[in-house]
Amino acid sequence: MTALLQLGLPINWAEVETRWAEIEEEAERKRADLLRGLVQRGATQQEIAEHLGLAQARVSQLLDYGAVTQKLITTVINEPLPTERELRPFIQEAAAEVAAERGVERVREGREEVYDRAADLYERREQPAHVSYNSGNNEWYTPSEYVEAARAVLGEIDLDPASTAEANTVVKARRFLSIDDDGLKHPWFGRVWMNP
Repeated sequence: MTALLQLGLPINWAEVETRWAEIEEEAERKRADLLRGLVQRGATQQEIAEHLGLAQARVSQLLDYGAVTQKLITTVINEPLPTERELRPFIQEAAAEVAAERGVERVREGREEVYDRAADLYERREQPAHVSYNSGNNEWYTPSEYVEAARAVLGEIDLDPASTAEANTVVKARRFLSIDDDGLKHPWFGRVWMNP
């Protein structure tokens, strides 16, 4: 952290923003752990909300988050634990599944099944796009089934303005432009395919 703040060096805002987000995520996990400890010692969600000035719904969200991350600690390897915001949709989906199968009362009386399902849903999620795990490699080839689906709609592909010879063996565009060609410097025409 001190390297970010050394006098005389220009501020690297990208590094500052990354570190800020890391601190927020760490604080979020610590708040969730603290709340879980309070509940284990007998505190109610209402008491916690009143003493800490939080909405009871927020206390519930943080408790849910803490419980699911505890389950993920042993299974999520080689990637950071999800943030509360990232995990929330999985918890909501799991709660909806349990409610649909067993009724709303089951969701209220015991959250363990919801937590197990949320952890399972998170583990089975579709992995984020390659760019989320960018290693510095800018080559990212679209799986052939997506190119085939586009070709089925378009008929043919006339131009891929951001490609390589290797990628074009799948895309099969009549013309492609590589990084050396700089696709932004050329006119685009016809049915254009470009990996977003």
